[in-house]
Amino acid sequence: QCLTLEVSQDGAAQGIVNYRTSGVLMSDLPPPLSCQDKPEMERSDCLIGNHHFRIGNIGVADEPEVLRLFAEAFGHTPDDRWYHWKYSRGRGEAVGLWNESGQLVAHYAGLPRTLLWHGNRMETVQIGDVMVLPQVRGLMTRKGPFFQVCTRFFDSRVGEGKSYRLAFGFPNQRAMTLGRALDLYHDAGKIHLLRW
Repeated sequence: QCLTLEVSQDGAAQGIVNYRTSGVLMSDLPPPLSCQDKPEMERSDCLIGNHHFRIGNIGVADEPEVLRLFAEAFGHTPDDRWYHWKYSRGRGEAVGLWNESGQLVAHYAGLPRTLLWHGNRMETVQIGDVMVLPQVRGLMTRKGPFFQVCTRFFDSRVGEGKSYRLAFGFPNQRAMTLGRALDLYHDAGKIHLLRW
């Protein structure tokens, strides 16, 4: 079975994403909900093993920390305009995890996308810029930094009665393996056709 999603973004290119699916993950969905405003989330305490962290929304003031984490997680620095291009004017939103020193150690983001499902508009979010500081990736717990930022992002934004009906993304193999192991990600199939 082929699933075709028409993707559009205000002020940007439009395209078609066509997935080949087994029909297990995707089924007829109820009519889409309109995008709702998200209340600001205060940062709250988070304990991972014996380590204390704070978790909450990423804001404009966090840009220097996001750029530092990007460089440490991916081994290169993004273009100076990258952060504003992706996250200014409500284009994207993210959840972060800070250590006791106030250093951002994990980041999980999404970019709003409107999809057409059987001719109906559906507000969704495309996951991206998932990063964890290499030194905290190995905390010996199943519910480590990646799990914490991912579940906080999903719990606060995705699902029935929330801003987005579903989240999707194109993770690398390592991220997909971890997401599956933690029962956070499910494979919807291979991309059959992508046009922009």
